[in-house]
Amino acid sequence: MDLLVIGAGPVGRALARPWSAAGHAVSVAVRDPDDRKHDAYRAEHRLVGTGELPPADAVAIAVPGAQLPALLEANGPQLDGRLVIDATNTPGGARMHQLPLLAQRLPSARLFRTFTITGWENFVADVAGERPDMLYAGPDGDDRATVERLITDVGPRPLWLGDGPAAADALDGLTRVWFALAMGRGHGRHLAFRVLAPQPKPA
Repeated sequence: MDLLVIGAGPVGRALARPWSAAGHAVSVAVRDPDDRKHDAYRAEHRLVGTGELPPADAVAIAVPGAQLPALLEANGPQLDGRLVIDATNTPGGARMHQLPLLAQRLPSARLFRTFTITGWENFVADVAGERPDMLYAGPDGDDRATVERLITDVGPRPLWLGDGPAAADALDGLTRVWFALAMGRGHGRHLAFRVLAPQPKPA
């Protein structure tokens, strides 16, 4: 697929690299693609400016949560109507997610939220020898299969939580648990989640 990652920070890099390795054509949008600080990254991916976002089958927004309002103000028309994966967090806010803002600015977008419940270091590597789960929220339908494929291509096992603000709030609750354990209780950033349940009995 043609994929666009907005943001070249740790989360953006943790998505772009495995997606490229899985065979996707990945473009990375940054404010100034000619900035020398992106030289090493430019060798791996096509860098584009945020002012003119190229077509893509899916877009992952991987900027700090505080930057999301300005990004949507400047690029809302370019993002509306697309499959958009929100990978932003707003620590310290009333909510980690900004789903109402995304829905307002991108009324025709197909919005999903994932890659938010654990540190970026745990996206591609096993944790304590186990493959972690990556929960996600978003609408049911054909786009779910695309999102699950993209999660799987990064590394974790996708697990659907549901759609709408309630699902996003539940997802954020797990994010707060991660911050409480990783930072508050000193377990460190290499911490992820796995859901355990009995296998359904054959009919």
